[in-house]
Amino acid sequence: MAFEFKLPELGENVSSATVSKVLVAVGDTVTANQTVLEVETDKALAEIPCPVAGVVKEVRVNAGESVKAGTVVMLIEESDAAAAPAAKPEAAGVTPETPPAPPKPPAASVRAAPPPSAAPKPRAAGAPVPASPSVRRLARELGVDLNAVPAADPTGRITAHDVTAFAQGKTATAPGIEP
Repeated sequence: MAFEFKLPELGENVSSATVSKVLVAVGDTVTANQTVLEVETDKALAEIPCPVAGVVKEVRVNAGESVKAGTVVMLIEESDAAAAPAAKPEAAGVTPETPPAPPKPPAASVRAAPPPSAAPKPRAAGAPVPASPSVRRLARELGVDLNAVPAADPTGRITAHDVTAFAQGKTATAPGIEP
């Protein structure tokens, strides 16, 4: 039986959103918590994760459409453990749909350590990355994994400058701090 994936509530006093991007197509295999839609409200850009794993059977929205919370946006045929391995080779052939994040560890090993007083606290594994929606969008457009970007800001917040510098293979520094 197909799971009716509905647009979730996006916040208090937010009844609808405009679909920015549909990140999956009919026939794609999705995992639980995989981002399948990007929607934009008056206040923010939000990534909408799929709550179940399975195969996309129908997409009922297109980019640019305004959708109310609670509207069915796609149908997902839920997969069991046996169907998942069979679907993976199919998904591997569809590489343009989900480009892999490019590895960027060499840039982190080249930079000099900042003074201990200015070093931001390291993020805990699985902790959300402190970045604004516009910075998240920039990182997606440049193909940068925000978890790999070092923050020049002493509070640990990642800025657009950090993302662009990381994408160019440089390490951003906060004003007044020499690397």
